[in-house]
Amino acid sequence: MRNLFLFLFFSFSLFGFENKRCSLKEPVVLAVLEAESHPKKELGYQYLISFNNKEEARLVKKYLPKYFIDSRTMDCENIETCALLTKKLFESGFYNLDLGAFQINSYHHKYPIEDYFNYEKSYKTACGYLEKMIGKYGYNWFAIASYNSQSVLNNVKYQHKLIDNYFEKR
Repeated sequence: MRNLFLFLFFSFSLFGFENKRCSLKEPVVLAVLEAESHPKKELGYQYLISFNNKEEARLVKKYLPKYFIDSRTMDCENIETCALLTKKLFESGFYNLDLGAFQINSYHHKYPIEDYFNYEKSYKTACGYLEKMIGKYGYNWFAIASYNSQSVLNNVKYQHKLIDNYFEKR
């Protein structure tokens, strides 16, 4: 399934459907996408809501168990359900969520709710943030891993994932 997605993704790129403003090489963005993807879903699956607080996830899971695919991640199945659930979660005080294919953090990055679950818009957002980190730290693995965390310990762990993903695709 991942090979099919990569074939389609590169096919779209060849025919000019990708984001024209992303200055990064495609394998860098794909390495991040792979690191952010859920292992039970195909690469690029965008209908995901992940909790960064285990207690919050546990509480919500009591009331909405059918949506959970593991202890912290919900599969909201379509953009309408994702938008509705996310809106209700925000209204209930749950703000630290990772949303969509690129698991964009809703606490640090504020966008219209539907944008998190739109692959093209989240791709642009992810690319923009990566470009910002590269501008800040230079073109290196620390900068790219800053997509996930700028703390050294978490960044180094994420770097290992990215490097594995990057060289797996080459």
